[in-house]
Amino acid sequence: MTAGMTTVTLTAATMTTGDSDNNPAILNAPLLRGVFYLRKAFFFATVVFNIFSKIFLLTSNRTINRLSILVMTGIGLFIALYITAALLYPGGSDADRFAKGFSWRHNYWCELMAPVAQNGMSNTARPVAIIALAVLAISLLLFWYTIPFLFTSKSRLALPMRVCGSGSMLVLPLMLTGRHDSIINIAGLFGCIAIILLLVCLYHARRYFFFGAGILCLLLCGLNNYVYYSKDLLHCLPVIQKISFGVFLLWFGLMTYALYKRRQYSEGTADSI
Repeated sequence: MTAGMTTVTLTAATMTTGDSDNNPAILNAPLLRGVFYLRKAFFFATVVFNIFSKIFLLTSNRTINRLSILVMTGIGLFIALYITAALLYPGGSDADRFAKGFSWRHNYWCELMAPVAQNGMSNTARPVAIIALAVLAISLLLFWYTIPFLFTSKSRLALPMRVCGSGSMLVLPLMLTGRHDSIINIAGLFGCIAIILLLVCLYHARRYFFFGAGILCLLLCGLNNYVYYSKDLLHCLPVIQKISFGVFLLWFGLMTYALYKRRQYSEGTADSI
């Protein structure tokens, strides 16, 4: 699967590069330029994944189990760091600039990473929040690599799922550059594609509980975007964001635990997806 896909992708990427680098019409069109660079990124990530998997032989039961433990530990550590950062937050929110401390009702997660708190004070929560973001990104990067091993049959969707899911995590830390909305949109696009591919695999594998939970996650994602861009019920968005965060992390954690149990008791060689 990987050799054929890589060859086709390489050919397409080479053709695109040759036409697009010298085409002012494409370079001057933001949408087309974005698609062009996304295709480049997808090709690069595909090559990296193929090389990474072959060099480190990350397909054995023991390795997958260890990576699954790292994912679950990372999710737990992120939650602990999130709470710690919230306790360190000086205060202030869109609802009340002079409020003390972090409000679970009015503050957003990203406010913990701002250099200055909403009340104008230096944000003492920022270092812990940045570490939490790094832990989350690494944990979910490992999640998107390991989760295709949950399925007994090989799937052509595994590689694009891994690439898109990992791509969303690799883009996420760029939020710290100040381009919050743009980075969230790019990461969200990659993440939604990965989740849709995962849902297809879950449905075909008859993992209906996880499939239903994934549909709920997509609905919550849609609700977040609707409220943010429409401004309807905007005062509820911080709460919706935290509920969505919790549901997503629970979904990822339960699937990782299911993978861990399956690989722990499986016999013979691991499935190479």
